Amino acid sequence: MINLFPYKVINLQIPQSPNEIRQKLNDIVDHGFPFEGIVNHDNFCIRRKILYWNSFLPIIQGKMWEDGYKTTRMVVIFKLSRKITFFYFPVMFGGSLVISIGCLIQSWIHQQLSFSGILFSLALPTFFYTMALFGYSLELRFSLKIFCASLFENDWHGKW
Repeated sequence: MINLFPYKVINLQIPQSPNEIRQKLNDIVDHGFPFEGIVNHDNFCIRRKILYWNSFLPIIQGKMWEDGYKTTRMVVIFKLSRKITFFYFPVMFGGSLVISIGCLIQSWIHQQLSFSGILFSLALPTFFYTMALFGYSLELRFSLKIFCASLFENDWHGKW
C-alpha cells in the first residue's frame, strides 16, 4: 500500500546490544557501500549510496536504545530530503493554484467558463504527486530491503 505522504516509520526490536548494532551500522557506513552518512552513539542518519542522482532516495534516520539485556529497540524513519519536500510539493501545488486562478480570471474576462485550463491545472500536480509517491515507494522498498539485509546480515526475510 502506498502512503499518502513520503514518510515511513518502523519499530524494530533486535536481540543484540546497542554496541553491536552501532558497530554494524559503522561497518556499512565506513566501507562506503551500500550506505553513507553519520552514526552517533544513539542515533544515525544515513542514505543509500548510488552511482546516479535520484531525488526520491529516502534519508534513513534512526534512534536506538537498550531495552533489556542484549536487546535493542530501534525506531527508523524513512523520509524524503528537505529540499524535495519543501521545494517539489509547494512549487507543484503553488503553480497549479496560479494556473487555476489565471484560468478563472480569463473565464471571467471572456464571460465563458473554461474547464480545460482548470482541469489541466488540477491534473498536472496530481500527475507529479503520483509520480513522486510512486518513485519514493520504489526507492523506499529497495532501501528498506538493503538496510535490513545489511543490519541483520542477510538473516532477515520479512515483508513490509
